[in-house]
Amino acid sequence: MKIVRTVAAAVIGIVGTVAVYPSHALDAYVGFGLGRSDARELDDRGDGFTFYGALRFNKHIALEGGPVNLGRAGAEDLERRGFALRTLGFLPLGTRAELFGAAGFYDWEAETETVKVDDGTDLTYGLGLQFHLSDRWSLRGEWARFVDVVGGDVDWVSLNAVFWFRNL
Repeated sequence: MKIVRTVAAAVIGIVGTVAVYPSHALDAYVGFGLGRSDARELDDRGDGFTFYGALRFNKHIALEGGPVNLGRAGAEDLERRGFALRTLGFLPLGTRAELFGAAGFYDWEAETETVKVDDGTDLTYGLGLQFHLSDRWSLRGEWARFVDVVGGDVDWVSLNAVFWFRNL
């Protein structure tokens, strides 16, 4: 039920934004990233990954979602994973580079090898830089914070490859 509210809130926000900013041809993209998480409360770091898909409504707004695995951390060897749904705002820096900010929700769970420890739906936000290598490929560096995952905030730094489907 939590994910339904999350999706509904994101869709309402996107529809309102797209109504204000008329769209050019719709673009879509898929991406894969490798990253490192830092959970200060667990005093540990973990290596993780993400996959995502997105619709970019115009040169400034996109809706992005996909699984994020923040890796294992802590003495209990907790695996932290979930699904992120975010709205991204882009600021072009010339023809090939752009800054972006992201905000949304992370529906997560944490478990050991045998026991589910905790779960929840909490905020996530971040900043990044994207560089377009060609019309179809981009590289993205990103920092994100996942709020209140297993009792504390988790910082995530990742490097991503993005493949574009233009003018849908």
